Amino acid sequence: MNANRTETTKKTKAAPPKVQASLAAWRERMGYSLREAAENIGCSKQAWINWEQGRQDVPRYIGLAMAALALGMKPYGEIQTDLNNGEC
Repeated sequence: MNANRTETTKKTKAAPPKVQASLAAWRERMGYSLREAAENIGCSKQAWINWEQGRQDVPRYIGLAMAALALGMKPYGEIQTDLNNGEC
């Protein structure tokens, strides 16, 4: 009985299907491949895949980054380049 309880607590909570679908829909609406979505958000491709497939919870800041990109903000890499060049 304890073995089952321990095994159950080790499982990671999958993201709700609504979150998974919204990630995929956002990526497709933006015209991004998996790689492009990850690069523009500033995460690894594997992290994006895990979120989109519900293997890991999506951090709240990812939703903010997605909203910023959807509103026309520059992707993560471009912001870093601008800051290094003294621009905002």
